[in-house]
Amino acid sequence: MPTTLQRIQVSVTPDVAKALARAQAMWPDLPASQQLVKLSVAGAGTFSTRPARHQVLAELRGKYADAYPPGYLDDLRDGWDWPGSPVELRKDWR
Repeated sequence: MPTTLQRIQVSVTPDVAKALARAQAMWPDLPASQQLVKLSVAGAGTFSTRPARHQVLAELRGKYADAYPPGYLDDLRDGWDWPGSPVELRKDWR
């Protein structure tokens, strides 16, 4: 369709294919090009509506990596011995 808007080409990488598969479930009647537009707009909205949150998360990422020693969760779970506790279920976690 003729347009004066700039066009781009997008290669369908494995990540793009996964996104398009999800979009197909949401908008089955739209062609892939329009699904990609909806995905792009929705994705961009997550960044523009919460920039402060993203900035805080970026600043905190890895800051407390040493707060809990290796094996911390296993040690914590060893104390759980009540019925239905994760200790009984833990064998399925590994």
